[in-house]
Amino acid sequence: MKQFKPAIITLAILLALAVICIVAVKIIPEERGDETPDIPITESIKLLDIKAADIKSVEFSPSEGKGFAIEQTKDGLAVRGEDERLKFDGDKLSTTIAYLTPLGASEEIGKDDGESFGLSEPRLFVDITTKKDKKITLMVGDDTPLGDGAYVRLSDDDTVYTVSSATKNILFLKRDDYRDFSLFTKLSDSTEISEVKLSRPGKADIAVREKTDEEKENSAGYSSNYLITSPVSAEAHPENVLSRLIDKVNEISAVRLIEDHPENLAKYGLNNPAKVYFKDRDGNAVTLLVGNRTENGGSYVMREGVPAVVETGGTADFRDLSHSDIVASLIWVYNSEDVKKVTYKTEKETHTLELDFRDNTLFGKYDGKEMTGKNPTYLYVHTIRFSVAGEMEKGAKYSSPAITITIELKNGKTETLDLCEINERHYAAVRNGKAPEFYINVTELRELLNCFEILKNGGDIPAIV
Repeated sequence: MKQFKPAIITLAILLALAVICIVAVKIIPEERGDETPDIPITESIKLLDIKAADIKSVEFSPSEGKGFAIEQTKDGLAVRGEDERLKFDGDKLSTTIAYLTPLGASEEIGKDDGESFGLSEPRLFVDITTKKDKKITLMVGDDTPLGDGAYVRLSDDDTVYTVSSATKNILFLKRDDYRDFSLFTKLSDSTEISEVKLSRPGKADIAVREKTDEEKENSAGYSSNYLITSPVSAEAHPENVLSRLIDKVNEISAVRLIEDHPENLAKYGLNNPAKVYFKDRDGNAVTLLVGNRTENGGSYVMREGVPAVVETGGTADFRDLSHSDIVASLIWVYNSEDVKKVTYKTEKETHTLELDFRDNTLFGKYDGKEMTGKNPTYLYVHTIRFSVAGEMEKGAKYSSPAITITIELKNGKTETLDLCEINERHYAAVRNGKAPEFYINVTELRELLNCFEILKNGGDIPAIV
């Protein structure tokens, strides 16, 4: 018997290897062809073996609610019969087609008339039409006992199968689930917005635009790149115009679709809405209609020309914005190196300040005489430090100028500021003869007039805290 032992051992080894190979073949999945979509297929049974490129349309007909159909067009996948102004998410449409091509089943239940699985009166019919006009109907019945899938069968086959929860969820998506209801593509940088206009019922329009390159070059010290053009022409505050208006406009985003083709706009406060118009540097323009605030703290919004109401996240609180909130905080400001001469004219006297900025130092002549120390700098700072104290009321009365300040710029331009008494505490700030929009506190005028007294007595203007 000893001579047979090596042969027996060799045979045993070969049998073991054969078993391993058989198990490996069963465990290792069959390699899928290139036509298989990039979808995680968990089902092991091919219920529908069809390619995405062969599909002409897929129609979803639920037992409750309105159905819809996805179809192939020359421009790609689309929802059949929809208004061209309404957008749909192409990626979601493609994902649904991918789940159907091929459609996998988790388990074969067996032949059945469907009574036990809700297939005699299906919850959903999915009609797939190929480009060769072959029609395949998938019927979807009850959920599986654990609710993690559903029973299905083809209309021409009594065999019942189960599909996974992922497939079930895809099949039961509604038309609105495919809607792309975004209002616009958010800019990566808000400063790409070149123009904004707010139109609000019962309030003055506010319009802001980016300065031209020439205006930026000649802005003589203003750090803001934006101008307010309505209700008045004024410099915009460099930070406030961004944080309180432009950034907020760029951050408007839809979080929920409320209704397509709304019939009752008054229901959302959109029969007489606020309007937000903005344009980027490439000329792309958007107009949004803003209605009532929602219970969730957002707003009902429509994009002009698109028949859809959405809810935005967060309130569009720029609707309550006043142009005084975004105007430059100083009445005027010019770099001293851009100024040639300043003339101060009161009822009783006239003074001049000639400036010469060289070697990083400001030199000056007051009434034709050389000034000493920091006097040129401090007098000029008092000239431009008038802060906006408030907005003028419509029809407010004010006196003739208590002082007229004229700045002659080196570029040949001239700017004037008249300070006119409203009351004992406030003076209207009249720029270049136009109706005043803002007023200043009298304290700042008194400090300037005190500088004249100090210089008259040969003293030094104190440092400004």
